[in-house]
Amino acid sequence: MKSIEKVYDEITSSKPGLQQFKEKLKNVEFFLSIENIKPESHKKVSQTLLKMGYTEIAIRHFSSGADFFLVALACQESYTIVTHEAKSGGNARNRIKIPNVCEKLNIDCIDIAEFLRRERAKFVLE
Repeated sequence: MKSIEKVYDEITSSKPGLQQFKEKLKNVEFFLSIENIKPESHKKVSQTLLKMGYTEIAIRHFSSGADFFLVALACQESYTIVTHEAKSGGNARNRIKIPNVCEKLNIDCIDIAEFLRRERAKFVLE
């Protein structure tokens, strides 16, 4: 499991426990540099967003945040994206959701419950 540095930058919390968890993940190299994403991957995602008919403002907003880079890296490396976002309806053009873009790019995109099922997570109460 990995993420990207832009996600690290977007995680903010006033809760000390979450801040410590975030720092611990950074120290084990959980967050990858976006410099590893090839220009072709950026271009493929950008072109896909245009073809999907999103507004210019929505594309600009999505492209400036971590989501764009997550999708580009997943596209490039055939990674699966785990997200809490739900797919939006077909006529939603003002807000880009990761599952919609992943579907168009044939990127495996699952929610947290599916991730836990695939990993066969077990919760044990002691």
